[in-house]
Amino acid sequence: MMWKAPIATLMGALAFAAPSPAGEGALRVRASEAAAPCLKAALGVSSAFRRGTDVQVGDILDENGADVLVASSVEITRALETGLADPDTDADLASIPWVLAGSAAPAGGVAELAGTDQTVSVPAGPAAYEARRALELVVPGRVREVAGHELRSAPVAIVPQSLGGAGHKVLDGIPPLLVRAAVSMRAGRKEAARSLLRYLTSPNGRRAFGGCVPPP
Repeated sequence: MMWKAPIATLMGALAFAAPSPAGEGALRVRASEAAAPCLKAALGVSSAFRRGTDVQVGDILDENGADVLVASSVEITRALETGLADPDTDADLASIPWVLAGSAAPAGGVAELAGTDQTVSVPAGPAAYEARRALELVVPGRVREVAGHELRSAPVAIVPQSLGGAGHKVLDGIPPLLVRAAVSMRAGRKEAARSLLRYLTSPNGRRAFGGCVPPP
């Protein structure tokens, strides 16, 4: 999962991957786990990118490199600051709310945990920093950072709604996960990458990208 690796690992994976010659191969889009369902939803309804361009969606830590990066705001900001992403292409895509999940998650939300000793598991890593900080104000001392299968099997956890599915309690007061995109400075298919970003930031693209968030 995206949150199990530090930003330094992400930067290393992108920095040492050699770009493909322009025009060759699929357009390589690297997305964080929370953003990937949204990206696939947007691509699934776009005839232009379904037929006109071969798009390969991979994990953000894929060492084969990237033409386009789609991840949390903090991760895209770091890629921009370190010269791994083109600052002229940086674009906001969506805000994904956090939801309360798990077999012991109270129907009324996090506030119901105040009188218990229940620990709330949260994603480790920089993408969830603001959510973790806000949650500490509600259940101080009972926020535990975990990753991978531990998070998915936790009795009480908060996860991005794109991963939580329908029927989970959206958490008011927890800052949403901001998703942004940018073209990689090492992109081999820069024009195709810019074209994809134009689609994702268009009204149709934004609606499709938001389709990864289930209705309440």
